[in-house]
Amino acid sequence: MEGKELQFNIDFGKQVFFAENAVVSHSQSKFIMDFTQAIPRFDQLPGLKDPKVTMVVKHNPIMMDPKAAKEFLNVLSENIKKFENKFGEIELPKKEITEVAEEKKYQPSSSSYIG
Repeated sequence: MEGKELQFNIDFGKQVFFAENAVVSHSQSKFIMDFTQAIPRFDQLPGLKDPKVTMVVKHNPIMMDPKAAKEFLNVLSENIKKFENKFGEIELPKKEITEVAEEKKYQPSSSSYIG
C-alpha cells in the first residue's frame, strides 16, 4: 500500500438538531434514543385577527448496538465531568412531590400485555 492515497468524503448530514427532550428505550439488540424538540409556529390564517399557534414536534431517533451505547454513555459522562469542572455543577430541577407520586401510579411490568 505504499504510495497509495486515501480519500475521505465526510457527509455532515442535516443541520444541528437541538433536543429539548429524549426518550430512551431498548431491546436485546439495540438502544433507541428518540431526541425531540417542540417549536411553536404562528400561522396567520385568513379571517383571523390573531395568529393560530401550532406546536411542531420534530423527532430525531438514533439507534445504537449495546456496546456503542455503553461507550457513548462513558464518553458523555466524561464530558459532563469536564464541563462541570470548568463551568460548575449542572443543577437539575427538583421534582415536585406530586410529580413523583404521579410517576409511581402506573408502572407496567414486563409481563403485562394490552391488545
